[in-house]
Amino acid sequence: MIDFTSTRLLDELQNLRLLPVVAEEGSFAGAARRLNCAASVIMRSIESLEQAIGQSLLERHAAGVRLSSAGELVRARAVRIEAEIDLAAELFQSAERVSPSLHTLRHVLGNGARQRLVLELVRQGSARAAADGLGMTQPGISMALGRLERTLGAPLFERTRRGLRPSDQCVSLLKHINRIEAELRALCDELDSAAGDIAGTVVLGLLTVARLHLVPAAVIQVRRAHPRVKIRTMTLPFDRMLSALADGRIDLVVGVAGSAIEESGLRVTVLGGDELGIFLRSGHPLLAGPCPSLGQLSHADWIMPRREALSRRLIESCFAAADMAVPEAAVESTDTEFIRQLVLCSDMLAFASPQQFAFELRNGSVARLPIPLGGTARETALLERNEALPSPAVSLIRAAICEQADIWAGQPEL
Repeated sequence: MIDFTSTRLLDELQNLRLLPVVAEEGSFAGAARRLNCAASVIMRSIESLEQAIGQSLLERHAAGVRLSSAGELVRARAVRIEAEIDLAAELFQSAERVSPSLHTLRHVLGNGARQRLVLELVRQGSARAAADGLGMTQPGISMALGRLERTLGAPLFERTRRGLRPSDQCVSLLKHINRIEAELRALCDELDSAAGDIAGTVVLGLLTVARLHLVPAAVIQVRRAHPRVKIRTMTLPFDRMLSALADGRIDLVVGVAGSAIEESGLRVTVLGGDELGIFLRSGHPLLAGPCPSLGQLSHADWIMPRREALSRRLIESCFAAADMAVPEAAVESTDTEFIRQLVLCSDMLAFASPQQFAFELRNGSVARLPIPLGGTARETALLERNEALPSPAVSLIRAAICEQADIWAGQPEL
């Protein structure tokens, strides 16, 4: 198992950026000529990177150097990081009326210490707390931030009574810094996996339906075969979930696809679909006679999804298409366990996905009223960044989720 972290690699970022140049030139001397510096400087930089990683990245021979297998992994990620730095510099320069040259911006944004400074200030919200995290003094943090802002020609933080608040320029840069950190996390996992069984941490963003059956089954499948793969889940508001996916803080998102996803530029893999229904406990008085119409249920005690949820918008569209008023909600919630308990223990009716009551529908404790809700069909999808290069652990989880989706699709309809 590796004994370094993405934070340690961030400290080596400037050295890591040299590796593709050395590989292309085939020698330290060639890289030195290209970069207009001493070959000994480049050699020491690569040796520092190798010591941090604990593996040899270059094979030395009489004609020069060539990449080792570990070096190939590092080079691939270094090239992607360089492209992210270039993009960040170009976008920053185009957004600012007065800014330094692209060369200066690339140098500043490609400095791991400066990236760590920005990340820690954003996470901590104050120079004092960031100083503790970085092992610096508060005046040292303030001076370093001041120098960085003067070099960039733009403020990165607004000083408020409650602490530091990221400026628009900082938020823009932060997206690229997070993506660079994601590349370094993936590199750590790749190097660890190359030494034995696949390893690494996968960050999953889960929307309501994904938490029920699909993703848990996929996680169990992967963990049984690859116990060194670890999972972290995040549950955020929809827009923040997509933002975290776009900047690399989340590897994969599983949930219900909607128009916002289609317009986000993300890679979308449809896993399946369902149609919303009306659910009630077995033994409910409404099951004793003929099935009522939707209009006859207008005064029932309804459990409705929250107003910002896609399923709520689908329900409202369904009623609008039928020229009917949307019933008043007695309870608004997207908490699956809470909704399940309300249905099982009361005469409330719930607009919900059949997946939320899969177990209860099979054991007969919950029933679905045979009332069609036109226009409420939804697709469950797997979301990824288009340009992402997944680590081995992420690829494993992705494949398992797709496999479990196929298994789920083959089961009898609820």
